[in-house]
Amino acid sequence: MASDLIKKLQELIKKSTRILVIFPADFDGDMLASSLAWINFLSKCDRQLHVDIVADGIEIPKKYDFLKCLDQIQSKLNLIRDLVISIQSQDNKIGELSYETIDNKLNIYLSPQDRTIQKNDIALSLDGYNYDLIFVLGCQHLSDLDTVYTTHKDFFDKTAIINFDYHANNDNFGILNIIDVNSASLGEVIYKIMRGYNQELIDKDMATSLLAAMIAATNAFRSASTSQHTLLAASQLISFGADKRKIMEKLFESRSVAVLKLWGRVLARLKNSRDGKIAWSLISDEDILKSGLDGLNSTEQEEVVFWDIIKELYASLSQAQVVAIFRQKNNQVNVYLKSRDSKIDLLKITEDFSPQGDSQKVKLTFENGSILEIEDILTKLIETKMRS
Repeated sequence: MASDLIKKLQELIKKSTRILVIFPADFDGDMLASSLAWINFLSKCDRQLHVDIVADGIEIPKKYDFLKCLDQIQSKLNLIRDLVISIQSQDNKIGELSYETIDNKLNIYLSPQDRTIQKNDIALSLDGYNYDLIFVLGCQHLSDLDTVYTTHKDFFDKTAIINFDYHANNDNFGILNIIDVNSASLGEVIYKIMRGYNQELIDKDMATSLLAAMIAATNAFRSASTSQHTLLAASQLISFGADKRKIMEKLFESRSVAVLKLWGRVLARLKNSRDGKIAWSLISDEDILKSGLDGLNSTEQEEVVFWDIIKELYASLSQAQVVAIFRQKNNQVNVYLKSRDSKIDLLKITEDFSPQGDSQKVKLTFENGSILEIEDILTKLIETKMRS
């Protein structure tokens, strides 16, 4: 990691007193584990530093319950600003200030020395926010934060942002952007940052979180993005005390019978384009019911299952450049798409269908149309765009 970037990072952190670490609620294991490692690291950098971590509306699958600091994640961004009351005092000196609470109302009394205060002598304004520095992790664009960004755009516009990512398409929206496109995961990026900053602060909990992030992002180092530098970083994290056995057990070896049954249904319906560059499968409500996954508590939990399946398909089908699952749910069709190559921009390809996600990972929702019609439209569209 470049020393000038680390030096600037250290300066920004030293100037801060209250830091927000934020990642999308539509997260993956890499974002989650990396963010937890980073707040742990920040807390060790300065014990007096106040650090909050937020992912708006987040629901965390049980398989991540081994990660340190998981209970610190807040599901709602709570912004606080001071109210400033300004009074023209040049010809109107204030003698006393007092207050009292009556019927749940705070009454503030300003007693002038010379004349009665007029309404036009008073101005109200809001002071700065309760955070002076934001770390945005794993977002190519600030809009990836979805409603938490659009709702609090003024906060993001007026507060210093540090941007950590590894995607080539990152917008570089921070006052400091540490984007390492040679890394295979956000976890690998943050490990490099920690080593450059002060590697003596890395403990076994941070190491376990970072290794979990790397394993989740690379499907246990089976993805094409895994490099010798990735494997070296992983081995170093193990030397710091990372618990690889626990990570593998939690992320890969604890799948329920129901998930394995659904896997069988996905594989039974697996299709591909003539050149093998697009692979996809169809899933219905009946498949969910017969697999025993109808007890999932929310759409978010169901999405985690589908993204995990796509990740496995992605790793197993080396020729496939795009992998998709079409999910019929009542009268709605959800489509989960993932591309292998950053040059295949799924956001751009599917821009007419209001995609959610990033250039390599997209979810589409169709309120009308049958699953077969949508399958036909999308597979032909993707195939055409990939050829052009």
